[in-house]
Amino acid sequence: MIFLKRTLLVVIALVSIALLLYLTRIPLVTTLLNTQLANKQLQVKCLALQLNNDWHLVVKRLCLQSPVADFKINDMHISWQLATQRKINAINIASLSIKGNGPWFTEYNSGTKNTVDNIAQLKAYLTSVGQMAVPFDIDVGQFTYQPYISAKTAKQLSARERAALQFVGSFAAQQDQLLFSLKSPQHGNIAALQFSNKSHLTKAKPQSAQQPVHFKLTLRAGLAPLQHFIKAHNLSLPPELTTALTALQSQGKLNSIIKYQAGLLSSATQLQDFSLISNNKTPTIERMALSGALSFDSLLDLNSAPQQGNQPPLTLKFNGNNQLVLAYQQQQLLDYLERKTLAPELITLVKDNPFSQLVFQPEGELIYPFIEQQLSLTKLEITASNMPVTPKPLRAVAQLTLTNIKLNIATAKNNPTAKINQPTNSTQNQLSSHVGSSLNAVDFAFHGPLFLRALRDVTPLPLQLTVRGSLQQQATKTQLYLQQGSQFSVDKVRVTLGDGSNKKPHTKIKQVTTQLSGNITFSAAKPDHKSLDITLDLTAATIAKQLQLEPVLKLNALTLNTSLTGSLDDFNLNTDISADSVSLGRLQLQGAIDNAHLSLTAEQLALTQLLTLDVKLPTSIDLIEGTLSYNIQADMIDINTMAQTNFTGDLTLNTVSGEIAGVWLQNLTWQQSFTLLDGAISSRKAHQQNLTIALIDTATPITNLSVSTDINVKQHLQISAVALNAELFGGSVFIPSLQWPLTPKHSVNIQLNSIDLAQVLALDPKQGITVTGQVSGQLPVNFDGANFLIEQGRLYNISEGLIQITNNPAVTELKTNNKQLQLAFDALQNLHYHQLSSDVAMSNDGYMLLETVIKGRNPDLDNDVNLNLNLSYDVIGLLESLSITEHFEKAIIKGIQP
Repeated sequence: MIFLKRTLLVVIALVSIALLLYLTRIPLVTTLLNTQLANKQLQVKCLALQLNNDWHLVVKRLCLQSPVADFKINDMHISWQLATQRKINAINIASLSIKGNGPWFTEYNSGTKNTVDNIAQLKAYLTSVGQMAVPFDIDVGQFTYQPYISAKTAKQLSARERAALQFVGSFAAQQDQLLFSLKSPQHGNIAALQFSNKSHLTKAKPQSAQQPVHFKLTLRAGLAPLQHFIKAHNLSLPPELTTALTALQSQGKLNSIIKYQAGLLSSATQLQDFSLISNNKTPTIERMALSGALSFDSLLDLNSAPQQGNQPPLTLKFNGNNQLVLAYQQQQLLDYLERKTLAPELITLVKDNPFSQLVFQPEGELIYPFIEQQLSLTKLEITASNMPVTPKPLRAVAQLTLTNIKLNIATAKNNPTAKINQPTNSTQNQLSSHVGSSLNAVDFAFHGPLFLRALRDVTPLPLQLTVRGSLQQQATKTQLYLQQGSQFSVDKVRVTLGDGSNKKPHTKIKQVTTQLSGNITFSAAKPDHKSLDITLDLTAATIAKQLQLEPVLKLNALTLNTSLTGSLDDFNLNTDISADSVSLGRLQLQGAIDNAHLSLTAEQLALTQLLTLDVKLPTSIDLIEGTLSYNIQADMIDINTMAQTNFTGDLTLNTVSGEIAGVWLQNLTWQQSFTLLDGAISSRKAHQQNLTIALIDTATPITNLSVSTDINVKQHLQISAVALNAELFGGSVFIPSLQWPLTPKHSVNIQLNSIDLAQVLALDPKQGITVTGQVSGQLPVNFDGANFLIEQGRLYNISEGLIQITNNPAVTELKTNNKQLQLAFDALQNLHYHQLSSDVAMSNDGYMLLETVIKGRNPDLDNDVNLNLNLSYDVIGLLESLSITEHFEKAIIKGIQP
């Protein structure tokens, strides 16, 4: 009984205590919770709880308040068992409401920690996530979330806009996995996460330090709802990201599976139906649209020890079809470039090539070593097109392929190694502004058209570019290497002369192609220089196909082989020029870009080879030998003002023999010095005869011709000759000066010396007529603008001679028919003259009048003979027929007749 009484008393006491505790449960629990949550800045504002029939705790309502958010929990069931190690088995929450009271992350920290510390912290964080154990199951059937909205903003929002800021979701933690989902009733699913921790399959055994940490996270997100969710919080983000969130609208789906095991963090990510479109509300971002899809796997090895010099890289491997299409409006792109104050030439280039979209296709691996902070990508293909985005394949207009890309995104602030290679002077900034310091190395290949305004006047077609090479940048220099096969070409080149409707094609070229290879090095400027030092080592081969220079020249191919070495302050350019495999000479440029010396030379070019070219000459030329040499020099102030430069030159023709206009020339030699300034050519005065010809083989052979020539070309060609000497008819001819083309009132004094009359008549011998002796004299020839005139010409003999007219059929007939002429003709049968003189004149009708006096003696008749003859010659007809003897015969007969 005593035991029973005692037991009953204990039960009554326990029931009494339990009843007392139950009656005071809410104030007691509230006090305890506030004490525990005080350091979390949480306060319990409402609490309603009870025990159900299974002695499980049921919280009908729990209200928590903090500076950041208010939490309201409804119908939370807490299941527990006193006999197990886990006192609480599960927590089930029917609904949870979260309402923001203040902004999150109000301060943006732009600084970065040391990369080594970041990697170590990341590994520690992932390890703790992998070791995370959920002590009991948690299930939140539904929660609602509303971010903080200021009172001022709330007044400006409509009911629909406020409703759009309501988000709903669910959360569950069951054994080794966590499930979380969030969506917007108006915008759709924001994100769904599934976390699985395989290290805690056995809950009774906690994770040991030796066991490999392993977890898997599956993420599915909608980009548009996710963007809406981020914007709803007004987070303190980097300014660039804040601007992008406001100005851009995103669409698409993001699926990613993230795994972590044994220090290896990997993921498989897909970005599907992606698009990013500017809403044009922000003036700093132009109207554009980015769309496409990406699929890649990533891997980060956190087992390396960065402090020991290892550099754990983040590796992304692209797989499947990866493509991003950037569409934009040309005019807005131009406006953007102008606001960036870029070079006008670059803006003009973009304007003349109106591409409306760019297609980016990455391939291979993207590697980012955290310590070195140098980004590398295996391949990136960029295709430019002016066609709209369509489901059909795009026709490539221009394509740029980048391989082995290395970008340096490190700074001296967050990368200790960056300070080692960075120069201390300001020249590095100068180099960076020109060539982009972030690009360390890249191999590139470009193919496509490019419209250049400089070519607009000569061709309607674009320049076709095919360029292959690489770019490498070091601390103080950048090197551009162009591989064999790099070339640019342009078709249908036309150079016209004249203005307006009078324009006529002057030069036509079917195609011009230049192949280029070599190196270009950009170096930081020296202390005494204001700009970059550029070093060149290039070779180029240019071919102009089907060249026509109207109306005188047609070539199958004009070839220029060029080498260019040195710097802009001291360069050396050599170009060998040939046409249809015939060498034409060499062009050399040496010196500084603003003060270079030009030399255009050729040594003993074979004229026979030059004449094989299809050149329309003013007359027929058929040579058997001869060479051409020339040397053109110029000291230029500026290579860009070459037209205003003074050129000097020398031209030499040596041992030229052959037919020119049907006349045989032998051993012609000509040397001429000249200057070229402002498009005008003028020759320098020769101190001696610079043109010599050994033989001009005409009906009247001319030998040993020599003359001093001057040539001037401005709008028309002008040739002047001084001291012309030549040998003919056993004597010589001398002309003090001669000008071509002839001008009115121009006078030419032809001086004859020791002309052998026998040789003159030998040109056209006639039966029974013989004349010997030598004459000299001068013939002043004047030009009135249309005709040649001779006034006060004079010929006279310088030696005694002989005139014999015997057995001439015409004279014999006259002597038979006219007895009065018999005596005169008998005197001419053997006339030994001591005087033969003529006064010469020629009128504008082309007839030359010679008032001739002949005095002598006929030894056969033993008497003196005096003859006064008026001889008239049709000079033009005489020159055409060259029947000099026949005309002399007729003139003698006519002069003797009464």
